[in-house]
Amino acid sequence: MLEISIFIYLVGLITFLKNRFYLMIMLLSFEFIYLRMFILINCIVLIDSYLLTLVYLTVIVAEAGLGLRSMVIIRFFIGNRSSYIYIYY
Repeated sequence: MLEISIFIYLVGLITFLKNRFYLMIMLLSFEFIYLRMFILINCIVLIDSYLLTLVYLTVIVAEAGLGLRSMVIIRFFIGNRSSYIYIYY
């Protein structure tokens, strides 16, 4: 189970670094990283405390909702050009 969570984390991190200019792909890669952390928390906590996992899931859902809301607002005010963020390092 730990190997799967490490693989999911690496896929999310590589996707985030490779496609950092696209907002939707950045949000999806964040969700992969959060999924990895959720699996790791479940492995550590096991059956002792589900309260920590429920709080963590609540925070993930709230963050995903805020990210989706931000993306919709940017699309509404700027248009289709907003899917490409003009940030160059």
